[in-house]
Amino acid sequence: MNKIRDILREATGRIGDHRLAEAVNGVYESSSSRETILLTKDFWDRLTTNTWPQETLRFFASGWHDLHQSAFFVAGLQVRLQRDAASWSPEHLPDLIHASSELAEIISEDTGVDGTPHDELYRNFARSLTGDDLWSLDRYTVPACKTFRIYVRESRLSAPISNAILAVAASEQWNTAEYSLCSQLMKNWQPSEAVHHCRLDLEYVDVHAGETELGHLLHALNAWRFFLKTDPTADQISDVSTIFQHHIDQVKLAYLGLHHVLDNTKFH
Repeated sequence: MNKIRDILREATGRIGDHRLAEAVNGVYESSSSRETILLTKDFWDRLTTNTWPQETLRFFASGWHDLHQSAFFVAGLQVRLQRDAASWSPEHLPDLIHASSELAEIISEDTGVDGTPHDELYRNFARSLTGDDLWSLDRYTVPACKTFRIYVRESRLSAPISNAILAVAASEQWNTAEYSLCSQLMKNWQPSEAVHHCRLDLEYVDVHAGETELGHLLHALNAWRFFLKTDPTADQISDVSTIFQHHIDQVKLAYLGLHHVLDNTKFH
C-alpha cells in the first residue's frame, strides 16, 4: 500500500502551490482513499502473482482498457475550450490558448503526435497478454469499468470547464502511481500457462510509468491556472478536494469490478 501512497505524495510535492497541494494531499489521506489504495494494490498483487485462464485475462484487458484509453475525451475538452474562447473578450484569448496548449501536451503521445499512438501500444500489450484480440469484444466488458469510462467521458465533456480540467489532473495523478506500481509487478509475471508468447509486451505500461503521467498532471494544473485567469470565480480549492475525491471513489468501484473478475475465475 505504501508504494502507491508514496508516489501520490511525491507527485503532490511537485505541484508547487502550497494551498493546492495541501488540498490534494488531504484527499489521499481520507479513509475512502486509503481503502482505494489498498484495494488497488491487492488487485495487482493477486493478478501478477498467479497465472490465469485466457478468459480471465481477456476480461482484465477489456476492463483496464476502459480505465485508461481516454485521450479522445481530453481532445473533446480542448474542443470545448476552443469554442468557449470565441465568447471571451480578446484580452483573455492568450490565456485560453495557453490552457488549450497545456491540455495538448497531455495527449501528444496518446494520439501519436509524439511516438506510437497509445491505443496501438495497448492493443499490442493486450494481444501479448491474451494471445488474441477477442478481449475487445463486447462480451468481455467489465460493467464497473464501463461505468468508470462513462464517468470519465462526462467529466471531460459535460462538466464546467474548470472542473473538467481538474478531473483530468486527478486522473493523471492517480495514473502516475498506478502505472508505476504495475510496471514493476508485471516485469516477472507469467500471465497464463496457456498463452504462448515470447514476452509480455510492456511498452504501453512502461511509457506511462514514472515521470510521464506526473508531467501530465503538471500540464493539467497549468491549464487550470490559465483558465482561472479568464474566470477568477472558479478558483475554489473546495472544488479541487471534491473532484479529486470523486475520482478516487470512482477508481474504487472500478477495481471492485476487476476483483470480481478474478473472484469469478473458473480454473480447469
